[in-house]
Amino acid sequence: MTKTIYCTIATASALPQVSVLRDSLLAHGVAELRVLLLEHPARVAKLRAQLPELHLLSPSQLGCPRWLQLAFAGEAAELTAALKPALLATLLAEGNVVYFDPEIEIFSPLTEIEAALAQSDVVVTPHVSRPLPDDGKTPALADVLAGGQFNLDFVGVRKSSDSAALLAYWQQLLTDPPGGADSEVPSGDGFWAAAFASLVERLRVLRGDRFHVAAWNLAQRPLQWDDTAAPQTADGAVVFLSYAGLHKTAAPRRPQNRFTIEPGSPLQRLIARYEERVSASAYQPFTAQPYSFHCYTDGTPIPLLHRQAFARLSPPNRRAILNPFCERPFLEEVVARSPALRYPATQDAVARCAELERRLNTLPHSLFGHAANAMDLALPGSRDRVYRLMQIVSSRYGQSLGQKAGYLKQILLRS
Repeated sequence: MTKTIYCTIATASALPQVSVLRDSLLAHGVAELRVLLLEHPARVAKLRAQLPELHLLSPSQLGCPRWLQLAFAGEAAELTAALKPALLATLLAEGNVVYFDPEIEIFSPLTEIEAALAQSDVVVTPHVSRPLPDDGKTPALADVLAGGQFNLDFVGVRKSSDSAALLAYWQQLLTDPPGGADSEVPSGDGFWAAAFASLVERLRVLRGDRFHVAAWNLAQRPLQWDDTAAPQTADGAVVFLSYAGLHKTAAPRRPQNRFTIEPGSPLQRLIARYEERVSASAYQPFTAQPYSFHCYTDGTPIPLLHRQAFARLSPPNRRAILNPFCERPFLEEVVARSPALRYPATQDAVARCAELERRLNTLPHSLFGHAANAMDLALPGSRDRVYRLMQIVSSRYGQSLGQKAGYLKQILLRS
């Protein structure tokens, strides 16, 4: 029988939540939880010696040589999504792998999930498993699907060549998203998970109410609980429940008005018990630890604009920067030369720029686009500068072409 490995991804500050997940797994026969700690390898090494009861992995132990670039390009949530396929692929060498978000609690044996993995390459759960009424409430079905039809706070992967190939492809998409520096593809993993329905021949979707009870489906899955055994849904005992967006220290989620947490209700009592367990965790002192990747190597906090500037670099340029945490002067210069980053445009200006870009990428206008790219290689930031000047001039409605040309001349003389 193939071994099943359970894992999660968290920062050091989330170790109290990890402990609740670990203890709930242990209560249902899972002896070990692998934890990818989103911290610098040197810090992970210290914590591994300090916390021998935890099986900690560092980003450098994954088969992802560009993990430092991914750590710089986004915050912890983005890095979790970016390294998830690499973690799954690394553990796949030992057996089947099941990933749980650290804010999940297990309430029932996981035998159904392990049985599903014996017959399927990938096992997932949908955000919702029945239609949402068109009643003006949020989230609507369109809101849910915008985040992806499957929620990868849980995913199971079977040890197989097809699974390994899928994970390699998925990791490549997250490392170098299609569309390059100007891609508008969402950074989360839910977007790419939607492709599983097409790419995975043996895909199992666990649609039962008892799997992955969470904020996005609680309106359809009322709970009963007697404060002792597992909470109950319409089709049986809850297998696992996510507290993401529900407990007091959770990251904020999109506003919703489909359900309320009534005082004294089963949901409210479950959340209260979860918060008590998190607060009582022996790992509470780690909540005060700063995120390893929040600053440059010189200790300067990394502004969001710098992360965005790095993410907007073309794939060859990003690959050339082996450790962006050492490149503060360079990224400061990139931001200073990029008006598009320093002056966020209005929706109208964004639409005009998109239309301009579409025209520049369509013959014969694409010839100008190639010229602009060549100019940007010679003088980084010049393309954005020219585009901005064109937008300023084009916004002067009611003027003749000659008047606009004169206005552009004045701007250039002042530059």
